[in-house]
Amino acid sequence: MSDINISSPIIPGEHEYALQHCIRRISSAREGNMEQRQLNVYTDMESYIRRMTDSGFRQRYRMSKDAFWTLLEIIERRLPNTGEKRKRGAVPNGPITKAARLCMALRYFSGGDPFDIAEVHGVGDDEVVRSAWDVVDAIHNSPELNITFPETHEEQMDCAMGFKAKSRININCCVGCIDGMLLWTNKPTVRDQKVIGFGPTKFFCGRKIKYGVNMMGVCDSKRRFIWVEVNMPGTASDFYAFDESALKQKLKAEGDNGYINSWYMCTAWRNVSSGPKDAMNFFHSQ
Repeated sequence: MSDINISSPIIPGEHEYALQHCIRRISSAREGNMEQRQLNVYTDMESYIRRMTDSGFRQRYRMSKDAFWTLLEIIERRLPNTGEKRKRGAVPNGPITKAARLCMALRYFSGGDPFDIAEVHGVGDDEVVRSAWDVVDAIHNSPELNITFPETHEEQMDCAMGFKAKSRININCCVGCIDGMLLWTNKPTVRDQKVIGFGPTKFFCGRKIKYGVNMMGVCDSKRRFIWVEVNMPGTASDFYAFDESALKQKLKAEGDNGYINSWYMCTAWRNVSSGPKDAMNFFHSQ
């Protein structure tokens, strides 16, 4: 393709001047951005977090500042070294602190782009995902963070009393609130199909138009997970996933209309707009 000469007489004089003016402005703007662009690199996590508002921190990391420091205190000793020692190369922005690794992991889990996160923290692009897996492993190896269902009658009664305290009609037999969600995954490969024994269609949720697995979770009155199970593909309904779990024999739970009323599950009434059943639905949703 031949070059185009913008001074060609094909373009009328006024249009030629306007086009040249636009090109000059665009070129100077690009040059100015390249010269003036300065990246803010944060390596001191304490000052970085201190400058951030509470609401801004929660929006970015999905937890409060106090919760962040508590989590770091629990998993800190189980995180790997901070990167002071390297087999080769320098550490231009200093060591990667464990607080920085937790920050990067939480921001990544919250939907942040790993390249943007790496720039903000002054680390290599691969350190973001590495930090995410380091944090996951540290959490898995921390017994203080284990998700355990209350097995004894006394523990279950404590959960029930927590719901009773928040209930306006003194519901005193609820151990937890249950719901399911689709965890998105990539489409299973041919190799995956050989391992699991069936094709990718079982993982495709037609309602969400996504591949994934069904995760069932139960929370107590303080919104803490007391049970989580991921044993079913994305096509499984919440009712089927729960019905196939061993947990259904252990609890009296509150569920939505994805489940069926039974001696162990209390769900809302369908298609009612008045009367006692509608009142029950209202208090069920509180």
